[in-house]
Amino acid sequence: MITQIFPDTAGVKLDPGDSAWETLCDSTRKNLMRRANTEDVLKQLEDTPIWLWHYKHQDASNTHIGPTAQDFHAQFGFGDDETTISTIDPDGVALAAIQELSKRVRDLEGENATMKADLARLTQVVETLAAQNNGSIRKASYQPGLIGGNSVVEGN
Repeated sequence: MITQIFPDTAGVKLDPGDSAWETLCDSTRKNLMRRANTEDVLKQLEDTPIWLWHYKHQDASNTHIGPTAQDFHAQFGFGDDETTISTIDPDGVALAAIQELSKRVRDLEGENATMKADLARLTQVVETLAAQNNGSIRKASYQPGLIGGNSVVEGN
């Protein structure tokens, strides 16, 4: 069993049969806690180059994915230096970016629902007008990209 817990500092643990380190993340062991600005984190992540790479000592077929420590440090400023990345920091960046994307999806779903409701109301208005004109109404077709953006072209 490889287990190393540092009682007065941050620590890690690897239990028998585990394939991943557990990182000490107890709130009582942290200082200077504040909420991350998920919008800023997502923007920084967008600007962080993500590379396919392998270590110089590895066969080229042993490919990894991720930023270089220099790029990660330049974008986020996390870690002790510009040559290493703590495994916990990319996890936090990923979680913050996921939260921001979730907020954006929720907002877009709300906008989409509003537009669907508006379209349903407009469809009812058109059907009512058509019925008032004994069913005769000029056909219209939607053609995106015409002058002024989206246009409706009337026909017979």
